[in-house]
Amino acid sequence: MNIAEFQAQAGYVTVTIDYRLTTDHRFPAQIEDCKAAVRWLRANAKKYKVDPERIGVIGLSAGGHLACLLGTTTKADGFDGDGGNAEQSSAVQAVVSVAGPTDLSTDEWFAEKWKANMLLALIGDTRERKPDLYKRASPISSVKKGTPPLLFIHGNADKIVDVTQSRVMAAKLKAAGGVVEVLELEGEDHLMKPAKLVEALTKARSFFDDHLKMKQ
Repeated sequence: MNIAEFQAQAGYVTVTIDYRLTTDHRFPAQIEDCKAAVRWLRANAKKYKVDPERIGVIGLSAGGHLACLLGTTTKADGFDGDGGNAEQSSAVQAVVSVAGPTDLSTDEWFAEKWKANMLLALIGDTRERKPDLYKRASPISSVKKGTPPLLFIHGNADKIVDVTQSRVMAAKLKAAGGVVEVLELEGEDHLMKPAKLVEALTKARSFFDDHLKMKQ
């Protein structure tokens, strides 16, 4: 299913982005590229009929991790990079994470291939050698007052990124006074069945309606 097309059917201007992958680039290249994309969208808002004050993001798995980082970090966190349009803000106003990891600073809640391959590829070194970078790369570490509304969608049978990743960050956001929702999909693994993915994206659309659309 094309997520962008699904949201566009509800009248949203939708954009999909590329970002540098871990095959050639280490963190924080990925979040720098995401923030550059948001700034570019604001710089071109008039051309594409985008409301620059109402930008939402959605990501699945690793994309969910980056969506969360877009929501929890500000320019002061040092992830804006030099991707252009520096005069524009990289802030977003609503975030949806589908099965995204939120805490990379612990070995809990990850499948072995995430621990052994994906996290190592992202950071470029072990947690024992670079604990501070693992913490910086964890959205849960940058939760603060003023974080935009965030929806977590996660299968409670996820064998790659355990649902606890969404639960613990949701709890921290609530403790900070944030607006947060959690949709746990019963029996769903990391790759959801098509019908459940439609359910998830329908919930995401409703969430964006609540937090991005102008009230009549």
